[in-house]
Amino acid sequence: MSTVWNGAGGIGGFFERTFAPKGLGRIYDAVLAKLADEVEK
Repeated sequence: MSTVWNGAGGIGGFFERTFAPKGLGRIYDAVLAKLADEVEK
């Protein structure tokens, strides 16, 4: 799985680069957990 992020520049881009990775990490963890549940059935 891979993600490409074309974020904003300037101060908005700073906040995206600061906070988006943590939020995406939680999303990826949830997706992978659901995938593992399906595979293990």
